[in-house]
Amino acid sequence: MRRCRYLWISCEIISFLSLMKDRVILICIFVVAFFDVCHSQETRVVLGDYTYYATESISIEEAKRTALERAKIQAIADAFGTQISQNSTTSIATRNNSSDMQFYMYGTTDIKGEWIETLNEPIYSISLESHFIVVNCKVKGKIREIIQPEIDLEAKTLKNGLTSKFESADFKDGDDLYISFKSSLSGNVVIYLLQGDLAYRLLPYKRSFKSEYNIIAGKEYIFFSKAFEKNNASIIDEYELFSDKDIDSACIVILYTPNEIGVTHTVEHLNDEPLSLDIRTFNKWLTKKRNRDKFSRVITLPLTIRK
Repeated sequence: MRRCRYLWISCEIISFLSLMKDRVILICIFVVAFFDVCHSQETRVVLGDYTYYATESISIEEAKRTALERAKIQAIADAFGTQISQNSTTSIATRNNSSDMQFYMYGTTDIKGEWIETLNEPIYSISLESHFIVVNCKVKGKIREIIQPEIDLEAKTLKNGLTSKFESADFKDGDDLYISFKSSLSGNVVIYLLQGDLAYRLLPYKRSFKSEYNIIAGKEYIFFSKAFEKNNASIIDEYELFSDKDIDSACIVILYTPNEIGVTHTVEHLNDEPLSLDIRTFNKWLTKKRNRDKFSRVITLPLTIRK
């Protein structure tokens, strides 16, 4: 009696395994495909190291910021390589370095990867050499290989004018700030200005009640200009830059994605200033967004503001 029971159970198991065979094969195929997709978008932890030679007219803070950005770019270039192209929306440094890389594409996706997350506080060493301030920066971070689809993004900061001839990264107290933007693929953008300990949300506009700004492929936008968007002039915020220091630095951060962004974090309203949040909260939010959206792109545009 027991032998028959065991035989029945064995038959049931064989039958079950037979039915599951095709499903197991499908699961295996899915697992292989999953690892193939993951491999196509490689993520690495890297160490960036860059030495920046700044003239004496440049502040220490500005020199440190430049060294940090170029250390990140150098680490990405060493890991994934570059696609060098000259474009009016970029700043190019021509100083050779240890890896014999001669060009750096600043604030674009022409390098074959992107910086996702900074994993430690940057380490700086500063010295004087002839008429230069020498700033070395070492930083550890997580980078990601850029994957398809290729998205061409163009962004410029404009000073006191709405055409490309007004492109500038050097502002004076009270200058008007505009940003031109163009994408080869429709999608959504948000724009922040980072200054001091705060991240100011410049776009979408305060009165738009949207969590992101929708853009159309191939169309050039001039943000922060009522003259450019006459139909929506009532909701558009126009900005002037100010500084409490003789020389101050700031950074424009543009997040683009063909997907929805959905800004849901809390921002505070400080008097007549744009909506804002602290830098640490902003960085956590941005890192989370970029980790979850493999098609997201970030453009950084550094600014100098003088009294």
